[in-house]
Amino acid sequence: MSQHFSTESQRFAHRLRLIMRAAGHPLSPTLVANEFNLRYWGDGITVHAARNWLNGISLPKSDKLRVLAMWLQVKPQDLLFGLDAKPAMMGVEERPEHTALTLADEYMLEKYRALSHDYQRMVKELVAALHLLMQQDKLAGQPIGTHEAGTSAGTPTINPNDP
Repeated sequence: MSQHFSTESQRFAHRLRLIMRAAGHPLSPTLVANEFNLRYWGDGITVHAARNWLNGISLPKSDKLRVLAMWLQVKPQDLLFGLDAKPAMMGVEERPEHTALTLADEYMLEKYRALSHDYQRMVKELVAALHLLMQQDKLAGQPIGTHEAGTSAGTPTINPNDP
């Protein structure tokens, strides 16, 4: 049985529902809004907006589409145009050398650029110190990100309670 969808928003809603079902998610506007708002750095969406997406009344803007796709682990174009049925060229899928920036990364960079020169310098120094800590953890065979402040000789400790 063939279904005909008259508008792009209805086609989008159909694909969104199919992908949600395939991922094992219930077709719940509340779930969509909650999952979306957990991942989006801007103003979140309402349950009403999520319902409009699921019912084909409206389409998300591109930044919101990317967050939906990230949550559902599909490409944004899969939500917009349907799953890519053609195989990768020569059976090999290209992988970018660097992963693309997420919306959270873009938001952080926007905020960084708005900082004064002195604050930008402090952020750079903090990132450099964290990178050094990570390198020291690698050399010591310690799992990355489990570094306890003050346990490595010569490593500066950062106390969030210090003024």
